[in-house]
Amino acid sequence: MIGSLFGSLPLGFAQPLVLLGLLGGDREAVAEIVAEFLADMPRQIEALGQALADGDAATARRGAHTIRGASANVGAEALRAVAYEAEQAAASGDLEAARRLADDMALELERLQAELGGNGGPE
Repeated sequence: MIGSLFGSLPLGFAQPLVLLGLLGGDREAVAEIVAEFLADMPRQIEALGQALADGDAATARRGAHTIRGASANVGAEALRAVAYEAEQAAASGDLEAARRLADDMALELERLQAELGGNGGPE
């Protein structure tokens, strides 16, 4: 899993080697962090969806901000970009746009999970 992780990261991961460099080349640590990210994101996206369903723009903005930061930390650039847009939409009170973007985040996460085998690396 770990050896193939870096040879086959999906296009949604813009700079996987940055995280590897920050962790001193520890591929196991990177794989563990990516696996934790993939495991936690469904809960984060669900919480964002709940805040949006409740009409709570402030909580939705914070939730999108959290997703954006976590995505940036692991180099999941496509997810980070959508989370940023959702954060901006929620901050401006455009909850309908934020809802559409939250759906886009869920789809992007599914794509990442499928490409990485759902656990940080190919199955």
